[in-house]
Parts: sequence; C-alpha cells; structure tokens
Amino acid sequence: MKRVLTFILISIFILIMQQSFLSGLKINFLALDATLAFIACSSLLLDEVESFIVALVTGLIVDSFSPYVFGVNSIIYISISYLFTLVQKRFIKKEH
Repeated sequence: MKRVLTFILISIFILIMQQSFLSGLKINFLALDATLAFIACSSLLLDEVESFIVALVTGLIVDSFSPYVFGVNSIIYISISYLFTLVQKRFIKKEH
C-alpha cells in the first residue's frame, strides 16, 4: 500500500508538470503525454492490482480536469496499464 501511495503522489506531481509546462509543447502536431508514459513505466514495475489502482486514480484525476467526456482517460490509462502488465508477465520473467 505504501508503494501505491508513493506512485500516486508521483503521478500527481507528473500530472501537475504536464498541465503546467508540457501542455503547450507539441512535436509535429503530436502532444506529449508524460502521465501516460509514467503509467506505462509504473505498470512494468508494479504488480497487476497496484498498477490498476495507480492507473485508475491517475485517470480519474486527469478526467476531472478534462472538459471532454468523463472516463475516457481512465479507460485509456487502465487499458495501457493492463497491456503493459501482460507484457511484463509474458516477456519479463520476475524471480521471487
């Protein structure tokens, strides 16, 4: 639980940085999304349930700032987290 709280706090910090500085930065009409990159990387480090919780909380926070349909970012972040968790289980073998 301590790991999840740490990752949620880091994601909130990255979200603040994203909204403050990176929202206007575009490369060839593509906007950079540091929060999505953090969700992808953290899902490789955490197990299934922890990465789901981090993606859900971060997605809900992003959706609360979005003027579009509520829940779209949450679904995207949870899907990315799930796909990267599958990659982690399939290709990256952890030793316990």
